[in-house]
Amino acid sequence: MQNFSVLLKKYSVPFLFSALGLVLIIVSLVTDQPFEFILASIIILICSIFLFLTVSGSVSNKITNIIGGVSLVLAGYAFYSAWGSVGSSIKHNSDYALMKGLAIQNLKDVQSAQKEYEKKYHVFASDWNTIISFIENDSIADIVRKGSVPNRKINEEERDYLIQFGLYKRGQAIDNKMTDLEAYYLSKSDICPAELKTFKRDTIMVSFIETTFTKNRGYLTEREQNNYGKFDAKKLRYIPFTNDKVEWNLDTIMKPAGEDTVCYFRLEGILPIAKIEGAKADEIMSLGSILEFNLSGSWEDEDIKQKIQLKK
Repeated sequence: MQNFSVLLKKYSVPFLFSALGLVLIIVSLVTDQPFEFILASIIILICSIFLFLTVSGSVSNKITNIIGGVSLVLAGYAFYSAWGSVGSSIKHNSDYALMKGLAIQNLKDVQSAQKEYEKKYHVFASDWNTIISFIENDSIADIVRKGSVPNRKINEEERDYLIQFGLYKRGQAIDNKMTDLEAYYLSKSDICPAELKTFKRDTIMVSFIETTFTKNRGYLTEREQNNYGKFDAKKLRYIPFTNDKVEWNLDTIMKPAGEDTVCYFRLEGILPIAKIEGAKADEIMSLGSILEFNLSGSWEDEDIKQKIQLKK
């Protein structure tokens, strides 16, 4: 029992170093660790072997001290480099997440602008100056709603009044309850029923930028929570993290559709930060298509591999 206690004290330190070295090597093999981490783990294991040899008397203390000192310096440098590499990876991942999140937000903003532009002008804006000018200066229709539709059918007098608007024919049966459109016309009439005196469905023009962005509390809160900064329409043309030097490429094309023509819109670009650190930046993000009529974004279904459609 006494001999065991002596051996335990004698070899406990080399054993602990050996265990630590083995654990670190296993960790480096089963996880994605930088080369410096692996090197430091191997050095620790080598040091533990020399400690075993020294304790057993196979190697002199002088040689062990020299090798141990050199190994300690190398291990320290390797761990320092590994720590720096981990910090770099953390920053890379953080920058990538912010860049992609901001890119998606910006393209959603362009998507909103193009939907309203198309609704008003029946085509998509074909260049950045037009998009930015629309966002900053144009207005969109908004319906002011006041009052509710009575929960009843219209009467015959009301039906006869609505004939002029093409909603009924004379003598037509009244089968359904009053609709929103019927209530609107009746509220403007000389026979307006009492329950529709305060009914209102009026269309007014409102500032697009204020309604959608700068005075939209939900939108502003989302930008603040995600650290996207203040909304600036002029920034939408630039791919995030390119120092406002690289623009999203966009274009429109008119295609025949029967006796009419349809406007197709496409915006695309390559994100400047690769998802995997050290890899080539080749992730394409896009909005719309010149191959089919849609205004969907690539972030809405990331399983679909994107391809460049526009010539530079």
